[in-house]
Amino acid sequence: MFDGGARWGGEVAPRRVGGVEALLDDLARRRADARWDVAICLTDLPLYIERVPLVAQTSTRRRVAIVSLPALGLRQLRAVRAAVPGLVGRLLTDASEERVLLAGWAPAELAGQVAAIHRVVGEADAGELGYVASRLIGRVRLVIGMVRANRPGRALLSLSKLLVGAFGTAAFALTTDTVWQMAMRLADFASP
Repeated sequence: MFDGGARWGGEVAPRRVGGVEALLDDLARRRADARWDVAICLTDLPLYIERVPLVAQTSTRRRVAIVSLPALGLRQLRAVRAAVPGLVGRLLTDASEERVLLAGWAPAELAGQVAAIHRVVGEADAGELGYVASRLIGRVRLVIGMVRANRPGRALLSLSKLLVGAFGTAAFALTTDTVWQMAMRLADFASP
């Protein structure tokens, strides 16, 4: 799809709160400051459009796109590999003065390449397209993607070490007579 002379790069940026438009504006500023042709933001934020999970949003005017990783579900890497080249190609061809579409590529075709994408919201002529999932399956996939991103298994391992320490401390406190002696003295003070 792209010639061998294309350069790809990546940066980690802090999160910005404010919704899809704020993210697109911030990304457009970063793209202009860095003098990139296009910019794609992979975010771990769950995004919505018309109360439906948003998988990707493109803005030809700003030459940027956002992909919401949680909306892709469990197989995020595979879906990103399928989606990003199409989004970059779309941004490059729409931003060019000729506005020549890639051979055989249409906005709805991305829906066929990435399982999470079910339909396109927006107008292709305006250059603002949102790729969304279905209401029910999209929400389930979004929750699964958010759980995957939070890595609960790793948190459980950390908590298990803390729990072992807490149980050990409690067992020691209950088996030593000092704690029991303090309890009896406090009972003496509390009774009239």
